[in-house]
Order: sequence, then structure tokens, then C-alpha cells
Amino acid sequence: MTTGWLTLEASINAIQTKQHVTTSLEQLYKVVESLCENKMARSTYDKLLENVRKWIRSFRDDLSEKSSAGGVEFMKAIESLWSDYCQQMILIRNVFLYLDRTFILENIDESPIWESSLVIFREEIVLYGCVLKKLVDGILGCIAGERAGDQVDRSLLRALLRMLRTLDLYKQSFEEEFLANTSVHYTHESMSLVRTLETVEFLLYVERRLKEENERVDFYLDESTRAPLLTRAEKCMISDHMQEVVDNGLASLLNDNRVQDVSRLYSLLSRVEGGVALLKTGFSSYIKKVGKAMIMDPQRDQNMVEDLMAFKDKLDVFVDTCFGSEDERMKFAQAEKDAFDYFINTRGNKPAELIAKYMDARLRSANKEASDEQLDQLMNKVITLFRFIQGKDVFEVFYKKDLAKRLLLGRSASVDAEKIMLSKLRQECGAGFTQKLEGMFRDMELSKDLGVAFRNYTLHESSLGRLDEIVECNVSVLTMGQWPAYETVQVTLPKQLNACLQLYEKFYDSRHTGRKLQWQPRLGQCVLKANFRPGCDKELKVSLFQAIVLLLFNNQPSWTAADIMMATKLEQKEFVRTMVSLSCAKVRVLVKTPMNKEIKDDDVFTVNNDMKEMRFRIRISEVQMKETEEEYKAVEEEVNQDRQYQIDAAIVRVMKTRKKLNHQLLISELFAQLRFPVRAADLKKRIGSLMERDYLRRCDEDPNAYQYVAYYDGSRFPEMATGGTGFGVVDMMYQVTISDSLFGTRPSVNPLHEALKLSPSSRTDAGVHALRNALICQVPLEFANLDSTPENKTSWLSAMKVLDLHNVSPGFCVRRHVAYRKYTYRLAVVRDWDLWESLQKKPTTACFSEKDYAWRIPPGFSPEKTSDACELFVGRHVMGSFFKHTAREKRRDPNPPSAVRNVLLCQLSKGGPYSMENDIYDYYNVTIVARSFVREQIRRMMSCLVLRGYDRLPIETIRWLLRNPISVNFYDLRIPIAPPQGLFLTEVVYPPEMFTNPIPYYRHAWDYPTEKDVLFDEDTTAS
Repeated sequence: MTTGWLTLEASINAIQTKQHVTTSLEQLYKVVESLCENKMARSTYDKLLENVRKWIRSFRDDLSEKSSAGGVEFMKAIESLWSDYCQQMILIRNVFLYLDRTFILENIDESPIWESSLVIFREEIVLYGCVLKKLVDGILGCIAGERAGDQVDRSLLRALLRMLRTLDLYKQSFEEEFLANTSVHYTHESMSLVRTLETVEFLLYVERRLKEENERVDFYLDESTRAPLLTRAEKCMISDHMQEVVDNGLASLLNDNRVQDVSRLYSLLSRVEGGVALLKTGFSSYIKKVGKAMIMDPQRDQNMVEDLMAFKDKLDVFVDTCFGSEDERMKFAQAEKDAFDYFINTRGNKPAELIAKYMDARLRSANKEASDEQLDQLMNKVITLFRFIQGKDVFEVFYKKDLAKRLLLGRSASVDAEKIMLSKLRQECGAGFTQKLEGMFRDMELSKDLGVAFRNYTLHESSLGRLDEIVECNVSVLTMGQWPAYETVQVTLPKQLNACLQLYEKFYDSRHTGRKLQWQPRLGQCVLKANFRPGCDKELKVSLFQAIVLLLFNNQPSWTAADIMMATKLEQKEFVRTMVSLSCAKVRVLVKTPMNKEIKDDDVFTVNNDMKEMRFRIRISEVQMKETEEEYKAVEEEVNQDRQYQIDAAIVRVMKTRKKLNHQLLISELFAQLRFPVRAADLKKRIGSLMERDYLRRCDEDPNAYQYVAYYDGSRFPEMATGGTGFGVVDMMYQVTISDSLFGTRPSVNPLHEALKLSPSSRTDAGVHALRNALICQVPLEFANLDSTPENKTSWLSAMKVLDLHNVSPGFCVRRHVAYRKYTYRLAVVRDWDLWESLQKKPTTACFSEKDYAWRIPPGFSPEKTSDACELFVGRHVMGSFFKHTAREKRRDPNPPSAVRNVLLCQLSKGGPYSMENDIYDYYNVTIVARSFVREQIRRMMSCLVLRGYDRLPIETIRWLLRNPISVNFYDLRIPIAPPQGLFLTEVVYPPEMFTNPIPYYRHAWDYPTEKDVLFDEDTTAS
């Protein structure tokens, strides 16, 4: 033992003193192995550690001397000692490797040699005296110096910090104090700089500091320090000052278009909690502030729309460039949209008017100023602004007025551009929004066709010698209701014009019966040939009012203002406008005496024979009058009237869904649904109006709540008020029991019956098949529960003593006994587009009498294509694609009902009117015969057949629907459902044995077959 250990000890001392080891590593290894095999492992292990401890203690005095001075020299001494110690212990461990592998494995309480050596260095050197404190202070001092800009030995810091980490002293002894110092440093530094630096400079400072801290971790700090270090730095430099930076600096960055700096600000704020939200709020506040200032300044009205578009473009660049990921950009884009929604509506309806006026100016000069691509981009920008305004109906009124002037005065630079703008408005707001605007274009097209026909008519009349020479005349025939309402002006027209208008009325009456033309001279235009003096011939393009005045001077050379006004019958305002434009404009056709812009009765006007204008064709512009307060009020009244209907519809829509609702909740729902500004008082008025009309009523238990009033079943044909007995429905209202009323006397009114509404049945409701004298009773439901069970509905009917209406006759067959049914769906095709347009606004008597008896469809229907499609449905099919099976029904029943149907007949035939003969419609009947059918299913079939008739649905699609019987197919193809009013059950066939107690069957005129109808024997039972 003694000899072996002495050999080992000599080698250890040689390693520690950096001398040559005379014994080979292999021999030393065998000595250790021999000691362990001779049960001397414990003593060898203890002696080794004692030797190491004794050796490292010998450096204490030297370190104590250097620690008094501290600083870098002390740090270098520690680093040097640590480096030597680690190298020595690695060699020593290699010598005692056998001991490490055997003794330590057998004695789990003992630490391996390397770990034990670390404990010794930690206890004997680092934790000795104030070594650790001076070491940490030195490291922190170097880091502080580096932050101040000094050069430091980063490799020294890296070595020392790794030593602390190896000795398990890094977190406790260094990191906590380091992070605390970091917070103090950046708190003081950022607080000072945020007040002295410009926003951009401060952002650059923060960015630079964070980069430095990241590099510090990369070079010498432990990776685990990165997150807490950056968190501390970000809190001190960003979180603590982000409100101040956003409040004081964001606006200037946005104003100066500093895209890169805003991106930098977002990048920094995204590092801290709440930073992005604060930036988004600041971004929104900036938009609201700048936008509101722009909107509320009347002096900027002339350029407001262009300024708003430029402002929006500028903000879009920031959103697209500065705000990180796609999700974040969408959030900022939404903030931008919300801000525009807010500020653009702070000035009421003015922005809507200005946007309409701006588009009017652009469309007047579209082709002159911009290419098609540029104009399309401009329209998209205008539509974007239009999307923000709540008063879209106000925009429509002003846009319609300006469009009318462009079309009627020929001032639209491009019809294609006009139609592109309309298509964009339709895409944004739906077809209903642009229906009248599109009708204006159709009127102009029809007027052109009428103009060609009128010229041919005049040529024909002239050739027959029936006409004197008349002036050339172009007339625009406008559909009342589609165009702006113009005040009727009575003026005295020259005889040439009067003759022309009378001739046009005669021509128009020859083409259209029952129509009356109402002339509107306000927007008329004329071309006059003028001879001011020999050699001075001009062609003047003037308004009709200007032409009326100028033609007076053919009769006498001078006129007073009073005489002109009396001769023309022009109203005062129009007269002044006209005379100023003729005598005080740049091109003066008339000379006024005295020469000023004020028109007085005794002013004298003569023709300007000294006309100096060089052009041959001269446009005499009218004096443009700004919209008066009265005109604004007229627009406002028109808009308010339309909004009343929208409010009523919204109230009914909400109450129909909610059934019962508190007043405040209803008002809140309406504010959320309505897309225009409205006051609570206006909503309250409309609620009151609906209560008066029995749409709503107050709840008995809560006077502040409303209840929706609904009726069970529905009225289809109020005209058929008399059944087969000749006893009127109105008479039944006064009977105690309706079932006994047909031949009874009229007693006192039953109060319960005051709420009843009665109408004839045209359907198969409740077992009244093939009965035309049966009645439907509409009973108000107490709680408006339309989805209630049949039992509940029956009990309500019983309470009203009207249940006998639905038990028409004891023993009468009900629907389960039916052999087959014959359905007819009636189509009324309007004969031409002229009629179609007129029916939209001004229905005729024929229209009223037919509207509930057929599906009215426009011209262009092809019976041949529909007949081909009808043949596809004949036979046995799985009709799942035509069944209604909505999401709600799927929750109740995941499996759709059986959809197998055997269609015996599906045929299109020529039809006729129900009531009076007329020349408006061409009638067609689609007859469908089957064992059983659902009305909703037939309506879907009819949608396909009618769409096929207009070539809007390929026949292959119908085949595909039949081959793929899935209920969602119909909805996925976005096929609209045909309306119910055209569908009738025209025949129901029962087996003869079912008629044990039949009641009389009263046929109506429309029950008799047409030539192409297929007849079925009622005694025949179809399988």
C-alpha cells in the first residue's frame, strides 16, 4: 500500500506542479488497479481527495493578495487557476479511472473524482472569503463598461461565467444580480432618452440595445439567460414607455409616411404584452382624428373624396407592409375599417353626397382623363369609400339625380364606364340597390329604338302629305318611379315644338294603349342655327328654356325682361338662370342693358350682333345652381320614407325570430342590424306603427316587452270570398259557430271571432282535397309558436269553435287514401320587355287579378327547352336532390325521408288566364301526376324547368341532380326555389269505395282541360 500510494502521490505532485511524470500512465493505472483489488480503494480515494484539497489551498494566499486590488487582474488569476486545475484534474482522473469505475459504482453515496474535484474548487477557492463577491462584481463591472462603450475581454468573461455555471453558482450568485442591474441600467437610461430623443432615434436606440443584449448572450452569457434578460430590457425600454411613444410619436411617423420606422415600432411593440393592441388603438385613433378633421372641414369639400382615397391608399401601405403576419395585418385592416366607419359618418349624409358628386365628375370626363384600367382602379377606390358610409340610400338619391343628367343631357363620357360602375354597386349592395339605375339605362335604349321608329313614322306621314315641315326631335321616354322626380314646369313652347310633341304623342299612342306621356321640359336640349350678321352664322347648343327665349327674337329685335317672362311663362328662378346664362356669361348671345348680372323687369335684351366668338358650334352653358335647402329637405324626406320600410322589415324580422323581446333589447338589435344612422325615437315610432297594424302587441305581464303576433295558416286568394254555397266569408265573421252558419241566422257577434281571418282554400290542407268551397281559418297564436305541435294548434282551433272547418264532412277521404294527385304549376310569361318594365312599377288590372295565380316571369322563355327537361322527370326516380332537408331537420332526423317517386306525367302545355282575357301574358301549365308529392319538391323541380327555359341551366345538370339524389345538391348549385303561388292541386283521384259520404264538388273554370292537357279517369287507380 505504502509503495503503491507513494508512486501515485509522486505522479500527482508532478502533474500539479507541471513537471514531467516519470512513471507511465499504464503503470500508474495498474498501481491503482492493484490497490483496488487489495481492498484499498477507500483509502486511495480519500487520500487522493485530501491531496487535491491540500494542493488547491496553497493558492489562497496569492488570491487574497490579488483580490484586494480586484478588477481584471484578479479575474484573470481566477480564470488561470481554474483552467490549470481543470487540465490537472483531467489527467489525474485518467490515472485513477479504474478507481472511478469500480469503487464509485459500488458506493453510490460517493461522488466521482471529477465531481468531487469541482466541489473542492468551489469550497476551497470560490467560496473562500470574498472571492466570489469580488469575482461577480468584476464581471458585472465589465458588462457595465461594455454597455457604456468600453472594450472588454469577452473571452475572459466567457470562461469565468462557464466556470460559475460548472460550479453551479451561475444562477444564484450571478444571474439574479445581473438581471437586477440590467433593469436599473435600462430604466434610468431609457427614461432619460425617451424625453430627449426623437421617436425614430429612440426606436433605433432600443433596437440597438436589444441587439447588443442578444450578442452578449451569444458571446459569453448562458443561453438560459437570454429570455429573462430580454424580458427585463424590453420591459424597461418598451413596456414602460410604449404609451408615451405611441401617443407622441406614431402620428408624426404616419404623417411623414415613415413606413420603415412604423414597421420598426411594430416589431418592438410586438415583443411585449399589450404592445400590438396599444399600437392598433393608436393607429385607429390617428385615423379617426385625421379623418374626422378632414370630414368636418367644409373648406375641404371640393377635394374631400380625393383626399380620403389618398389617405386610404397611404394607410393601406402601412397595413400591408408594417404589421407582421397575415393575421396581424387583418387585425390592423379591421381597425382601419372600423375607424373609417366611425369618422366618415360623423358628418351625417354629406360624405355620401360628395362621393356621388365626385363620381359624377369622373364619369363626365372618364375617357378624357384616364385609361380604362385607371378608371377601374378609381371606381374600386370609390366603392371602398362607399362601403364605409351608412347613408347608402342618400348616395343612391344623389347618384341617380346626377346619372339622370348625364344620360339625358348626353354628358356621360362612356356608357361602358357607367355600366361598370353600376355592376360594382350591384356587387356591393345587391340587385335591389341598382334596379332603378339599370332601369334608367334600359329606358334610354328603348328611347333610341322609339326614336328610330318615330323618324320612320314621320317620313311615312310626310310621304302621304299629312305633315307640314317639323323640326327634328329626339324624345327620351322615362319610366316614372325609376327616374328622379322632376317638378312639372309649365312653359309656352314655340309652335314648331308643340307640333312635334303632338306628333310624337300620336305616334306613341299608336304603339301603346293605356299610357299617358307627361312632358318634362326642364332637361330638354336644343340646337339652334343663328345668323348674327352676314357672314357670322353659328350653331348654338342650348337648353330648351334658352331656346324658347332666343326664338322670341325672331319676332322682334328687343325685349324687356318682363315681356320675355310673360311670353315664355318661365318661373322666376328658371327665368333668371336662363337670362344670366345668355347675357352675362363668357359667350354672350344677348346684350343686356344695363350691363350687370341682376335681372330686373325693365332690363332690355337685344341680339349680340357683334359676336366675336370664332367657333362655329357653341355650347351655351346654364348657370349651375347649388342645391337649395328645399332640395336637400326633399332628398332627406325621400330617404326617410324609404328607411321607414327598412325599419319595419327589421323589426318584424327580429320579432319573428325572438317571438318576445324587451324594448331596450329590441332597440339594440335594430341598431346592430340597420346599416344607416337612426335615432331611438324613430325606432319607437315605427314600433308603434306596427302595433297599430297588429304586427306586435305589448305583453300582458311586462308592459316594456313586445310580443310578435302571428297567424296559423295563410290566405291565398282573398278574391274568392264566396264558396260553392254562395255564402260569403265576411258573413261568417258574425256567426257564433262557423260550422252552423251556412243556413243559420246572424246572432250577436262572438268576441272571439273578431281576431279571425278567413279565406278560401286552394291547397290540400287538412283533408280538403279537391274542394273549392272549403275555407282556411287564420287564428292568432297567443305565443306566436309556429312550430308547435298539431295537438296544440287543434286545441286553439277548438277554443275558437272553428274546428269543423277542417273536418269538412264525416267520412270524407283524407290524404292517405289518395290513388294519385294531379298538380298544375302555372307560368305567366310577360310578352315583351316594355310590358315587363311597366309592370314593375305600375301594375294593370290584369296584373292584379293574376298575380296570386301564377309565377310571373320575364320575356325570353323557351317552351321547347322546358318540354325537353320535363321528359327527364317521367318515370321512377329517387328525388332526393329536390327534397327539403335543412340543417335543422337533419338534427331532428339525420336520415332524409324516402325520396322514391313514380312520376306518371310531367308535361308543359299552353295555358290561359284565370280571370280576364289580356294581351300582357302568354300562359303555360306544367302538369305533374304522381302518387304523392311534396309541394316544396315540385317547386324545386319547377325552378329547374324554368331556368332551363331561359337556357340558364344545362340539361346535363338536371340529369346530374336525378342521378345524385342528395338534398344539399340543390342548395350547392344556388338554384332559387320557385314561388308557391303558381302551384295548384288540380285533381285528386280516390278509389270509389272511399266515397262513403262525399259532399258536392264545385268545379271552376280553370278545372276544365285545355287541348294539350292529359285527362285521367277519376275511377282509375294508378299504381
